[in-house]
Amino acid sequence: HTASGESEGKFIGFDLFETEDCLKWISFLTDRFGDDIQILLHGFSMGAATVMKMSGRCPEQVKCIVEDSGYESAKASLRHMVGPLYGPLRLVNRAVAGYDLNASDVKESLSEASLTILFIHGQDDRLVPYFNGPKLFDFYSGEKDCFFPEKTRHIESMYTSPEAYSRKLDALIARSFR
Repeated sequence: HTASGESEGKFIGFDLFETEDCLKWISFLTDRFGDDIQILLHGFSMGAATVMKMSGRCPEQVKCIVEDSGYESAKASLRHMVGPLYGPLRLVNRAVAGYDLNASDVKESLSEASLTILFIHGQDDRLVPYFNGPKLFDFYSGEKDCFFPEKTRHIESMYTSPEAYSRKLDALIARSFR
């Protein structure tokens, strides 16, 4: 993804650049392995926002999505972290990185999606507050399931509740893949 590892780019996009990158990866996979492949998208935190942001634009090869500890928008997440400094941060980001943080919002994409989505969020998540999980789950009108384990912080659900996490993932795969 842009600005990750050895890739090009200087700035993360809070799901904007990453969505385009992920769509390119899917295109690469279909070119390499054929149009009959089946894909599950599984994202954590910003990756979860990324897969939700692209949910309404996925090609037919994508059968389902797992979003683990994702957020509704960069605006809501950053306001939670920096409070009243969000306004100045937004202006600096627009001038330096070239995009508006307010463009990072997954709700429009979710309203256009028709994939099955598994929403996962730990109830003790302080980085991306827990309320994001149930809020996004309730907002999504498509086929869905959720897993909101107690005593679980940011992206720790698979470690605090490995058996339950695996059961949810296995059930999603069983109903989404032929």
